[in-house]
Amino acid sequence: MLTIAKHDAEVDQPNEGRESGASLGGLAIQFYRMHEKFDSMVSRENKVGIGFIALAIVLLFGLDSVTEPPPWLSVAVILGVGVVVPILINEYIDSGE
Repeated sequence: MLTIAKHDAEVDQPNEGRESGASLGGLAIQFYRMHEKFDSMVSRENKVGIGFIALAIVLLFGLDSVTEPPPWLSVAVILGVGVVVPILINEYIDSGE
């Protein structure tokens, strides 16, 4: 059986009465459990930051494919969308809690 983590008793349980080979459904369940663990380990602040970094990268590629931007504009997009905006959003959410 394919195991994700040795310390996790839920994931490490053997298939009882079933074939020991990993099936597609079994893999899907293990990926779902792994996603649940990852989701609980990542904080809201990191999720917001990762989302805006991804948005900044998409904006950079979009901007580069449409025009020939000056170098300062790329830096402004990375710093503005990837750093400043997530900080401001996290501060706003934290102030409301």
